[in-house]
Amino acid sequence: MTARREQPDFRFANLVRETYWLMREAIDMRLAPLGLSHALWRPLICLHVHDGPMTQTQLARALGLESPTVVRLLDRLTEKDWIARLNCPQDRRAYHVTLTPKARKLCVKIDKVVTEVRHEGLAGVATVELNAAIAVLEQVHRQFTALVETRSQVETPAKTKGATTRAKRPRKKESIE
Repeated sequence: MTARREQPDFRFANLVRETYWLMREAIDMRLAPLGLSHALWRPLICLHVHDGPMTQTQLARALGLESPTVVRLLDRLTEKDWIARLNCPQDRRAYHVTLTPKARKLCVKIDKVVTEVRHEGLAGVATVELNAAIAVLEQVHRQFTALVETRSQVETPAKTKGATTRAKRPRKKESIE
């Protein structure tokens, strides 16, 4: 019997996870001199690539975080004068989150670093190989999306007082990681 860690599905899943973490670490190392960690630069870039302001709920979903976590994160970004929260005209209970001019300049630097790390990490991989890997990941992504959607339709958890749920991740990534 093949050891579990040698099975292709196990190796694939672990390589995807480990590759993401290595890319994230490489980006964090390069952005550290700017005082940025993943927790700070990722929401900025998410807002940067999104077309227009986002509500706190939209941002939480895009980041895959719970709303209370995003509120604390936005407090930190506000203290640094990187974001502004504006009243949402359609919903008085909601806020639109926008980048400040200071953050827009910073996002240009962040975007450059993220792009450089991606290019360096993929250096030497032929375009045809990269396209084949993308095709496989897209197929796997569709299958997991269907699995999650089917499961969530079958199991709708009862809402309980004080229960928190993790924000659903968007199907289309807003990030440039």
